[in-house]
Amino acid sequence: ACFDVPTLRAALVAAAVTPTPARRAAVIVALERARGAPAGRAAIERALGFGPQRFLRVRHRALIRRLERLALASPYPDRSRWVRERLGVLRWPSYAPTPFVPWFRTRKLLVGWERCLVDGRAGVAGALRALDAGFGDAPGPFHLRPRLLERVVAEAAGLVSTAPADALALLAEAERRGAAPSACVMPRARALERLGRCDDALAALRAARPIVDAATRIEVDRTGRRLARSGWPPSPPLRAPPVRDLDLVSAGRVGPRPGFVGDGPQLVEAAVRARLARAGRRAVRGESSLWVSLFALMLVDDGYFLPVPGALPDASRSGPIDLGTPAFAAARPDAARRAIERARDGTASAWIRRSWARHQGERVAGVRWSIPLDTLGAVVDALGPTALAAVVGAILADGWAAAAGLPDLVVLPGPACALDGAFPSRLGPHAVLVEVKGPGDTVRPGQAVWFDRLIGAGAPVELWRVRARDGSVPTDRGPRAMVGRTKEGA
Repeated sequence: ACFDVPTLRAALVAAAVTPTPARRAAVIVALERARGAPAGRAAIERALGFGPQRFLRVRHRALIRRLERLALASPYPDRSRWVRERLGVLRWPSYAPTPFVPWFRTRKLLVGWERCLVDGRAGVAGALRALDAGFGDAPGPFHLRPRLLERVVAEAAGLVSTAPADALALLAEAERRGAAPSACVMPRARALERLGRCDDALAALRAARPIVDAATRIEVDRTGRRLARSGWPPSPPLRAPPVRDLDLVSAGRVGPRPGFVGDGPQLVEAAVRARLARAGRRAVRGESSLWVSLFALMLVDDGYFLPVPGALPDASRSGPIDLGTPAFAAARPDAARRAIERARDGTASAWIRRSWARHQGERVAGVRWSIPLDTLGAVVDALGPTALAAVVGAILADGWAAAAGLPDLVVLPGPACALDGAFPSRLGPHAVLVEVKGPGDTVRPGQAVWFDRLIGAGAPVELWRVRARDGSVPTDRGPRAMVGRTKEGA
């Protein structure tokens, strides 16, 4: 049961418990001790407003949590979903559950998996033992092997500067257990360089270069050119967007990040949106939830609830257990192909409106219903068919993590305007995808890959570099050239 502080204080005073404990656990212990005496029990019950029959003690918490995980098919079950459904606030999509094989063949695997989940700081040795025993292996959201491998690789990367030999040994253990080359190649090259084995570092970079993802390849090429000095194979240059410089008035800090004057002290993205609004242009925050919502609405009707074995183990799911991973498209190739075709033939906006009308208010994985439908339609129109197909295809291929490098803002079409404190100052009437970089911030490799991908798809993309200035200093409007290409897209 939940009580406010005055009620609990009154119960403690009534039971003559002094001094008043400050922590919840201490309050519970004190009240339980006082309830041992009949007089204390009566006083507490009068203060709290109910008798002993209303007390509930859960004796098997671990068993209840296990049953909740299995019933909701989630490592971190949210029991409030059941409450909201009973209240009519939440409703699930309608579908037929699919047969599935048991997630854990033996109790030993289940208990070992739970130990991996609960004891997240067991250390690298514990993670390696769990990987060898197979405790991290389970379907869908229960699969902990990637998380355990990330822990081992992160520990190895942290040892590069102080114990490079130990880092190499740990990376070898991680790769032997299935760690991706993209995750291991850079820590290995740095450790080898630290040990003075530059030739071995170059060999590792050359071997990994053809198989790593595009973002990692940027780092591989950069390090390879530095170590080789000459003879490193050239890479096709990534297309980079034009750059626009923008001055914003500094406003101290907003949390851990620098703040700027917008509608009050704001983070850099919000301050840029406020500057655009004063110029008569609307910008939509292009965070991951926007792109994932577009993806989900394009696939929910004919892709989410297909009878894929094991994907829908119960009737209270917002999506299949492999959603957001590359396995989703691999198990539903026809649905993935249809989604890309809708994007390319210009029918995506109509399909999104249809899905919205059929599922609005349901618990659909990936969809944030707080984003207005008109905003989603405007973003689809701003992207254009080819760029939208590129976004949907990347998320299908790499999972929801692919949306992390997309631009920060989508400036929707509107009247041409002049941005105060910007160079170039003129903003045309067309839509623009904008990546905002504050002072000292740089373009990450994943963002550079998205720049190249979107520009190749014909999307208008710009990089806006924000400079902080004091409010008393006039804006510098000195001549600057638009930068059409930067080194390796960074």
